[in-house]
Amino acid sequence: MNTDLERQKIEVVLRAEGIDPGQPGFYAHPAFVARCATDPAFIELYARWVDLRPVEAGYEARVRDVVPRLCDIILSTLKADGWEGACVEAASMMIRMLERLGIWSYGILGSTTFIVEPEGIWCGFYRHDFQDFPMAVLGHAWLVVPPLRLIDPTVSQQCWGDDPIRNYLPKFIATDGVTDVTPDVSDVISRRMRDYFASMDDYWDDNLHLRLQPNLPVFAEHFPAVQYQREHLITRYVPINIHLPDAPLEALNSDGHMGRPAIDIWRDLVAPAFGVEP
Repeated sequence: MNTDLERQKIEVVLRAEGIDPGQPGFYAHPAFVARCATDPAFIELYARWVDLRPVEAGYEARVRDVVPRLCDIILSTLKADGWEGACVEAASMMIRMLERLGIWSYGILGSTTFIVEPEGIWCGFYRHDFQDFPMAVLGHAWLVVPPLRLIDPTVSQQCWGDDPIRNYLPKFIATDGVTDVTPDVSDVISRRMRDYFASMDDYWDDNLHLRLQPNLPVFAEHFPAVQYQREHLITRYVPINIHLPDAPLEALNSDGHMGRPAIDIWRDLVAPAFGVEP
């Protein structure tokens, strides 16, 4: 479908629901929330709108300036607080903070693989895996902030322990320098889960990811898997679901159970850094 026509059709749908798509964050509109409750795929309209909306002059340059600076603040705060593995929380904070800075974004939950071929390193976070502890969030979370197609503010702040991959990771990733890829089973499903299904099926299924995630090819038409390379490090990000915050900035990590509440980070660090009212 022509992208202009698709954007117009999305706007018609939204306005029919009484939703004005003129400002970032309209996914929190009661009508949008209600539609998502009955049709979970409706959340994808917000992400598509972010990708397709008309862009005013100077906007892209501002995104390229703001996003890396915000990543650096978020990452530095997580490190200072000793908060590892906060990919979902960081993505939610960034989305809400970017809204206050007038920048459109959306989050993605999916599978991410890290490869350093010369050292024989292959590891990752997979949406299809076994939970190591109750309530564990499987996979990884990152953002899309057009024109930047891959923003991973916590890539170096995961629970890596002494994993040698730490020596090859950047502080964070904020780039449009990615290539679209077609994921295979090793990009989507952990090796131990593949082993489990192989023992049950009595064969290795190279299409197991399509059995467990049958909508993946259709989802990839709008939200493709991407590969990013930095020297010897190759990272592959496979979107599975769209992620958007389910609470305002004031309520994100409001009890400070791991690190500082999101609103404190905004008021004390982010707003002053960008010269805006907290």
